[in-house]
Amino acid sequence: MRRKKIVLMSIIVLSLLIFMAAALFISMPGGQVQEDDTEVQAEERKEDEPTVEETVRKFAEVLYTYDTSERMFYEGAEEYMTQEAYEAIVPMSDGEDGEFPANRMVSELKELTCYFRTIGQGRAESIAVVWYRLSGSGNFGIRQIVELSLVQEAGWKIDRCTVLDTMEQ
Repeated sequence: MRRKKIVLMSIIVLSLLIFMAAALFISMPGGQVQEDDTEVQAEERKEDEPTVEETVRKFAEVLYTYDTSERMFYEGAEEYMTQEAYEAIVPMSDGEDGEFPANRMVSELKELTCYFRTIGQGRAESIAVVWYRLSGSGNFGIRQIVELSLVQEAGWKIDRCTVLDTMEQ
């Protein structure tokens, strides 16, 4: 008697599962999952845009790899920054545009470690630990800890850049 109840319950549960699967399959047109075209287009557009990490890495390469006889440290960084943030890192000029400083400086990015978190729709924060060598620092390297705030506008753009710590090692 008990065995018959178990078999009967199993048949009922199996029948319900088959019925639910069939109803789900029938409710989808053509038995296929439909995707919203706007979502597909947005995903394709996002694939072309650099990620937060790529933006921070490219920004660090520009900012920490330079020779002032060729370009100033900030030149080229505007591609990865909002206009307001870029204006904040550009020093005030006391000479004519295009003039290079009398003392040549050469910087070379050695290592970059980035930590990220999203803080809302289209916003992210990053802490970057940057190791670089600057001419005139001898055999020492310089480590900077930089806090970056990023906003998604035509790709990811840095809208705030704050140096938290600088150490010569």
